[in-house]
Amino acid sequence: MSDPRSGPDPDDPDREYRHEPPPPPRYPTPASEQREQPPRPPMPALVHYLTIGLFVLVALQALSAVLLLATMPAVIDTAVDRMSQQTPRVSPEQIETFTRITVIGAAVLGLVLAALFLWLTIMVRKGRNWARITSTVFLALGVLFGLGSLGGGAGIATVISTIMLLLEIAVLIMLWLRPSNEYFRPERHPA
Repeated sequence: MSDPRSGPDPDDPDREYRHEPPPPPRYPTPASEQREQPPRPPMPALVHYLTIGLFVLVALQALSAVLLLATMPAVIDTAVDRMSQQTPRVSPEQIETFTRITVIGAAVLGLVLAALFLWLTIMVRKGRNWARITSTVFLALGVLFGLGSLGGGAGIATVISTIMLLLEIAVLIMLWLRPSNEYFRPERHPA
């Protein structure tokens, strides 16, 4: 006779073919310990406006990338003219190829960053604190690069860059004002 704790004997012709559910767990599973999260407070007007600012920054970033591609022939001509005089050992064809690759790479990077920032903006709107912190880092870098490139361009690119710089500073400040802090604060639960 087999031990009842070891289960049915596989060689026993009279064994029953039935499925028994597993025994209930002795300890609570992680899923059973999950608590209902209280609803997030309504979005303050400040957070609403700062997310609108973030959406505008996303649109301006995408527009900048598209404008860069649209003006690529002029950028290439300018680069060939300037670089041919400064570096006579490099052929104009090499300068053109390098400039074309650089412009396309910068435009693609701009579109990828716009898509990433769009996702971050959606997460900020949902009240995710990690998205606020990540957005702060990106905005601060944008401000630093924007300050470094002031006065370096001409035409519509300079106007867009200046608008983006001012908007980045405004959104950066709004992300850390009191109404934003309260909206992004995680709810504290007693242990």
